Amino acid sequence: MSSKIDFKICTKCNEEKDVSEFYKRTASSDGYCYPCKKCDNKRRLNLAKVQLRDPKYKKLRYKERSKRYSIRYKTDSDFREKTLAYNRQQYKKRKENNEKLYI
Repeated sequence: MSSKIDFKICTKCNEEKDVSEFYKRTASSDGYCYPCKKCDNKRRLNLAKVQLRDPKYKKLRYKERSKRYSIRYKTDSDFREKTLAYNRQQYKKRKENNEKLYI
């Protein structure tokens, strides 16, 4: 008996389709995504349209990222040291570039 499957049922449209109509996903038990490519593309397109229409979306994402960054900065001393060293280096580069421009 072969363990390779030829057909799969889409979880969104509930149609049985050939496995070539599904994206590959190594984390799944059968090696394929649950929705078919057509349904997944519809979902992605709709999500992109919603995000483009909603100006609060970018602001919300920025707030979430800055919260995660702040927590990591406060709790992880290695991360804090690397960040400070990087910021110092960038400050020196900008300062040198500005001196070149205005001298």
